[in-house]
Amino acid sequence: MAKKQKSSMVLKQQERARSRDEKISGECTVEKDPAEIRGETSGPESDSGSSEDETSDPASHLRTNMAQITLRGNQPHSHKRTTSPSDDGYDKLWELRPTSSKGIGMFAKTNISGGTRLLADQCLLHLPGPKTLLIDIERGFDQLSPSQQIAYMNLQCPDRPGRSPIVRIWEANCFRVGEGAGIFLKASRINHSCTPNAHFAWNATIQRETVHAIVDIPANEEITISYCRPHSDIYHRREKLEPYGFDCDCAPCAQDTASGQASEKRRCQMEELFEEITKIRDDPWITAARHFRDDELQARLKLIKMLEKEKLFQLELGNQYHSAATCYERLGDMEKALRYAKEGARINLTCVGPDSEILESDQARIHELEEVTRRIRYSARPQ
Repeated sequence: MAKKQKSSMVLKQQERARSRDEKISGECTVEKDPAEIRGETSGPESDSGSSEDETSDPASHLRTNMAQITLRGNQPHSHKRTTSPSDDGYDKLWELRPTSSKGIGMFAKTNISGGTRLLADQCLLHLPGPKTLLIDIERGFDQLSPSQQIAYMNLQCPDRPGRSPIVRIWEANCFRVGEGAGIFLKASRINHSCTPNAHFAWNATIQRETVHAIVDIPANEEITISYCRPHSDIYHRREKLEPYGFDCDCAPCAQDTASGQASEKRRCQMEELFEEITKIRDDPWITAARHFRDDELQARLKLIKMLEKEKLFQLELGNQYHSAATCYERLGDMEKALRYAKEGARINLTCVGPDSEILESDQARIHELEEVTRRIRYSARPQ
C-alpha cells in the first residue's frame, strides 16, 4: 500500500513538471512563423577552450535577488485588458533604421539594462485557432482599414513563388498568440539572431506582445530575437529560417570559425539532452527509481550550464531551473529546490515582466517550497 501511494506521488510530481515544461517551453520556443500556418497556406561569444566541468552544480553561480522581483501573487488577477504604458514611451529606448544586410532593424538609442521592457505591441491582425488557411489570411486582410493595409504591405515580403504578397508577409511576420497567430507592426521589425539579446512573449494580462531585453544592451547595438529554437543544431535552425529568405550570419552559424564550431557542438549536445530528459520524464517506472531521477537532474544541470554558456537567457533557461527544482524536491533536498525555483523566477521576470501570468505561477511555486522548507527547519530544531 505504501509503495502504491509513493508511485502515485511520483506520478503527480511528474505531471506537475510536464505541465510546467509545456507551459513555459510553449511560450519560449514557438517560432515567429508558426509551422502549422506554413503547412496550411502552402498548399554571440563562444569559448572553445573552456575547462569548466559541464556536470558541476551551477547553484554556486546563482544570482537570485528576490528583493528585486516584484511579483503579483497577492494582487487580484484579471484577464480583461488593462492599461498598458504608451508605446511612445518605449520608443525612447530604440529606433527603427536600415541595417547593412537585413532591411529595417531595431537599434538601442541608449544603454538598456537586462529586464527592461522594450515593447508592448498591439495586434494589427489576429487569426484565432491552431490552423490558418490561405483564405483566412486574405479575408483577415480585407477587414483591415486602408491605412492598416498599407502598414501591413510595408512589412518584409520575401520572394516565395506560388504565394500572394499578403500570404508571404503573414508567413514572414506573424507571431504566435495563444492558439492563434497575429501581426504586430513594431515587433515584426526586430531581426533574428541565434544568440538574441531580447525575448518576445504574448502577455495575456495586458493583451500585448511584449519584448524584453534579456541582457544589457549598449547604445547603438541592434536588438534581436530568435525566430526559431536557438538551442537546435544549425541544420534545424536553417530549416526553420528558410521561409524568411535570408541566411543567418551570426557567430554560432559561422561554421568556418573555431567559436562557431564549438557553439554548434554544444547545441548538438543540448538536443541530445532534451531527448534524454524526454525519455526519462515520459516513463513513470523509470522516474520512480531514485537512480534515474538523479540522471534527469544531472541532465538538466548540464543543460542549464550549456544554455548559460551559449548566452541563451530565455524562458527555456528559467524552465530548466524550475524543472531542476522539481528534481531536487523529489530527492528531498528542499533547500536547493527553493534556490533553483527562485532563480527560475528571476530569469522569467527578466523575459516577460512582472505582469505576466507566468510570474504568478512562479510566486505560488516559491511560496509552496518556502512553506515546506520552513516546516523541515522547524522540525529539525533541538527539542
